[in-house]
Amino acid sequence: MVVEVLLVIHRFQPRLMSYVKTFDDRNILVFAVDDWVFERDVERGFLGEALAGRIIFPYVPLLNEEYLRFQEVKLKKRLIVELLENLVLSFPELSYEFRIKPEYFMYETMLNMTRVFPPLVYSLLNLMRKEVKKRNIELMAHGFSEALRELEKEGFIKFSNGYLRISEEFVEHARSRKVSFINFFRTAQKTTQRTLFTTLLGVFPKVMNVFSQSKELFLKSRKNAEEELMLVRG
Repeated sequence: MVVEVLLVIHRFQPRLMSYVKTFDDRNILVFAVDDWVFERDVERGFLGEALAGRIIFPYVPLLNEEYLRFQEVKLKKRLIVELLENLVLSFPELSYEFRIKPEYFMYETMLNMTRVFPPLVYSLLNLMRKEVKKRNIELMAHGFSEALRELEKEGFIKFSNGYLRISEEFVEHARSRKVSFINFFRTAQKTTQRTLFTTLLGVFPKVMNVFSQSKELFLKSRKNAEEELMLVRG
């Protein structure tokens, strides 16, 4: 079993650090990060959400829960906006008529995270175990629901009969040349930033060493997780 620990530390030097420890037959993967770096990852994907992405999934706050919940909603709100922009740019004319289930954003975000950083599939499989799946989905959905409510207040979306629609103002904004240019490079930029992060810290080798004893299960689990998410999302 792997336990991930994220430490967000004020004025932490060095800015980033990671290490793996074994305690009571459990592998503990520890990430320590300066709060400025962490907040930039939340606000604009400074590290491709390599660290901030941990609070997309359920977590147990040991200290400063209010701070973490605030950052969680801020992150999920930004990721929802990015997904909305992608929908508009992919379907510029149809986007006015889309009726989207709120849970779409949660499942699409999870799939995107695992595509960019495959080791997250292991964590996702643990979250989707039958005995804890319902509870974990509720925990993840709460932050997304709060983010959607804020976006509704800001005029980005409108709710109707359990679905949401993209506002005309947002569609026009997303179709602008500036937003199109930003979206064109966003995916490649996130991948590059995350790769740089994992290379500098040596995180990827550490993670893969943790999973090396069950390589076949890991590769098989990635496919199963994506198939299950696609079924739930569909």
